[in-house]
Amino acid sequence: QVPRAILTPRCDAAPDDPAWKDTATIPSLTLSRGADRRDTALPTRVKLMWDEKWLYVRFECDGPDIYAPFEGSARDQQ
Repeated sequence: QVPRAILTPRCDAAPDDPAWKDTATIPSLTLSRGADRRDTALPTRVKLMWDEKWLYVRFECDGPDIYAPFEGSARDQQ
């Protein structure tokens, strides 16, 4: 169950934001880069809450790099 937000979270992603204290947490995600990839999974937690206007989602990722598979987009052509 995803709880209703008691406090509106700040948009600065501060780790000490009290709004995220008692939220629903998905403790880890599974990699989905394709069956032919043999990557080591790095811990990623997802926190969720909502209010009458928004669903708030926070990703807490451990790792040195962010993986963003945007090949062939307009951004790659710059």
